[in-house]
Amino acid sequence: MLDLFDFLFEGSEEIEFETIEGGIEVDSGIHDVLGESNEDQVLFALNRMTNDVDESTLEEAAEYFKNASYSQDSFNGIISNLKGIHGEVQVLEELEMRPDFEANYVIPTSTSHEAVDIYGVDEHGTILEKYQVKMSLDKSYIQRTLDELPEDVKIICPSEIADEFDDDRIVDVGVKLSHVEANIDDLCEVLATSEPWEAELGPKFDHWIDEDFEFDFGMIG
Repeated sequence: MLDLFDFLFEGSEEIEFETIEGGIEVDSGIHDVLGESNEDQVLFALNRMTNDVDESTLEEAAEYFKNASYSQDSFNGIISNLKGIHGEVQVLEELEMRPDFEANYVIPTSTSHEAVDIYGVDEHGTILEKYQVKMSLDKSYIQRTLDELPEDVKIICPSEIADEFDDDRIVDVGVKLSHVEANIDDLCEVLATSEPWEAELGPKFDHWIDEDFEFDFGMIG
């Protein structure tokens, strides 16, 4: 019996691009994780975010963070960035699944590429649509970003807040911030869970996790 995602993607024409219009390099690896587990997608987002991590499990990724000895502020910033990149993966997955979005959707190789996180292109790589993804519930922040973007770039924001805007440049594809955060929280939970390998990291990290670490998604935009 076909998995739901296998069924949805099986009939679609798969076109892989290395570059699109304007010579923009795109990350074709994202199509390998569409329809895969949340853990695989979070790890893909983590690998896009930093070249320092190329691991296969959340536990190994958590060990990287522990060994790096980040302060809480630095760690919160990293998780905020990871949330945004993972949100892009979730959004692209929805775009590929929904019949009302008919382009081929790609993401630039660089995570800091200009003002565009996702491009919709035709079979020749010609750009048809441009989107920036904002995984935030801060309405003023989203509006300010929209005002600063070029007119041909739309913002995809969480479903929880999209209907508060009366602007056709604000797009809702059905991705909830709460779902994205829950997936990232799996990594945070691994960080906060006592595991046999944790003993190797020493008492300083134990004290940080038990006494000082207080991650709050509400603290990040």
